[in-house]
Amino acid sequence: MSRKKLIDNLVALQKTRTFGIDTWIPSHQRLLGSPSLLPGEALSSWCWRISGHLKIPFLSVAKTFGISISIHLADVGCILLDLEKISISVSKPPETLIGLLWPETFADNWDIVSCLTTVPLEGRPLYRYCENCFSEDVEPYIRQVWRFSFAYVCPVHGSTLRDHCFHCKKPFFWNPNQKKFRVASLRYCVHCGGDLCDVSSSFFPLKLRFHVLARQLDMVKMVCENSPIVEDALGGKNRGYFEFVRNGVVIDLTSEKNVMRLYMDVLAALSLQDQAAEWPDLHTRFAPYLFKTRVKFDVESDLCLGLDGWSVFGSEAAVLPSYLQLGGCTWSGTYWSMLEPTQGNGGVPSDELHAAWLWMERLKTAKPT
Repeated sequence: MSRKKLIDNLVALQKTRTFGIDTWIPSHQRLLGSPSLLPGEALSSWCWRISGHLKIPFLSVAKTFGISISIHLADVGCILLDLEKISISVSKPPETLIGLLWPETFADNWDIVSCLTTVPLEGRPLYRYCENCFSEDVEPYIRQVWRFSFAYVCPVHGSTLRDHCFHCKKPFFWNPNQKKFRVASLRYCVHCGGDLCDVSSSFFPLKLRFHVLARQLDMVKMVCENSPIVEDALGGKNRGYFEFVRNGVVIDLTSEKNVMRLYMDVLAALSLQDQAAEWPDLHTRFAPYLFKTRVKFDVESDLCLGLDGWSVFGSEAAVLPSYLQLGGCTWSGTYWSMLEPTQGNGGVPSDELHAAWLWMERLKTAKPT
């Protein structure tokens, strides 16, 4: 090969490495050197890590996987993933990717799924994180369950999950198209670069924490049915304590951490024994817990804004918001108003409701963002 030809090839290769170009990877390209999918990891988190490891555009990774809709919808089973295609792309056995699969019913219930995984009033996907998990992770990653509005407390550490950066107060979310600021790890805020782990963890009182965890697990089971995701939501590091007690091993119950682990292990044992053989559809399951308001734009209809905190937690909802505020946490997507959802606009300005309605309508068509 001539020197000129070699230089021309190198220049062309350099151009393809520029972020923002999403056409340089053919659909049959293999993403050699991709990191493995981590336990319970969300698809978007894995794509982000592959993008960082291989220094290629985020959207190109998604395109190589055959994902044509918004990545936050693909995160939660709104399309049926081609695991064989993904397996070939990353040179990983298909069985290692089973954790990406959600119940098939999700593809037919985008309105409910998008309501539970986005914040319609803010027009954005919902992502939460545990600063303790991020701190302990060799490589921080987003868990699948953190994508849901009913993910409130970390089942491993018992700390309250966050969905905003503690430093700049902006939502924990990255834009694949963002060019202004790029971070090397998910533990750093994409808006200000602050360390998301550099914050004191917030905890509910133990009894209230147990109540929240129990309701959270109920919601996970309703969404995930009998899939392996339920076990991931139970906090794998806590498993086994119940067996220790039954076998006569003494556990120091003056330690709040041990009490937390024992509680989660007992809850897990009872929960996994109580799996329903057949589930009603998602609308029927979640209808009692959704916060809706009546709107009339094209036609009069109910607009789902998220979860109704009072329906989910009962009387405990009276104290939860104050503890959240005290710990500097917000649970976007859960509403605490005691107004009936059908009364007026529930205190929400009509222009914000119209923007939320447009957001939900756009998600129904699955247009890429």
